[in-house]
Amino acid sequence: MEQTSIDTEKLKQIYERVVEAPNKEQLKKGLIKCPECSQEILLIPSLKYMSKAIENHIQCHREQLKTEPIKEYRTAIRIRLSLMEQVMLQACKLQIP
Repeated sequence: MEQTSIDTEKLKQIYERVVEAPNKEQLKKGLIKCPECSQEILLIPSLKYMSKAIENHIQCHREQLKTEPIKEYRTAIRIRLSLMEQVMLQACKLQIP
C-alpha cells in the first residue's frame, strides 16, 4: 500500500488564498483590539456578555501586574476605556448604513 504525504505548507497557502484572503475584511469588522497586547476580542451582541469578555481580558493583564498595584490599576482603566470605546464605535458603525 502506498502512502501519500501531505504538504502542509501548500495546504496553508491554498487556505489563505481561497478562504482567508476574501474574508479578511469581513472577519475584522466584528473584532476589537486590546491597546496593551494587541489581542483581538470578538464583539458580542449582548452588552452584558461583551462587558464580561472585556473584564476577563483585563483580569489577564491584572494577574501579570500583581506586584505593581498602581500600574495594574492604571493599565486596567486604560484597557477598559479603550475597549469600551471601540465597542461603542463598532456599534455606531453597525447602525449607520
